[in-house]
Amino acid sequence: MSVQVKDAQLRVSPSYLGKVTGTLSYGDRVEIEQTKGAWNKVSLVEGQQAGWMHESALTKKRIKLKAWASR
Repeated sequence: MSVQVKDAQLRVSPSYLGKVTGTLSYGDRVEIEQTKGAWNKVSLVEGQQAGWMHESALTKKRIKLKAWASR
């Protein structure tokens, strides 16, 4: 899965009221460890961060970031 929003918050519990423990950026790749309703417990594919993220911040598509070419 990929993060599809500019800044996605990782939370300690599956709720918007849960304490924010970190932030992931657009295009970051994550693995889903657990699901509770619309919330997914995720961990970075290449990193140590883990926490709960709402499904609306994720997509199954692989996001490729491209540098803008100047003309």
